[in-house]
Amino acid sequence: MYRHIVLFKFRDDIDSLNREKAFLSFKEEIEALPAIIPTIKEIEVGKNKNESEVWDICLNSLFESLEDIKAYGLHPAHQEIAAKLKPLLTSRSCVDYKSWID
Repeated sequence: MYRHIVLFKFRDDIDSLNREKAFLSFKEEIEALPAIIPTIKEIEVGKNKNESEVWDICLNSLFESLEDIKAYGLHPAHQEIAAKLKPLLTSRSCVDYKSWID
């Protein structure tokens, strides 16, 4: 199994109300994707509660292979959700690793 972890940072000019709206919408839509993309084994979106850290949102997901992660990234449903969040961001970081626990 492979973990796909993505961190997102909002632009500084996005106020807290719009950050919260964007987060809630992104969380709801992304967490609904396993019904559309069956290769997603787990997916969870959380908001960073540690204000001393840089990142605002974390996406944590589980797939059987790197190929499944790539297919998820290219899936039109994922692309549509990502396109809504992208204009609000200043940074994104990603790590895909083989999980020995799952």
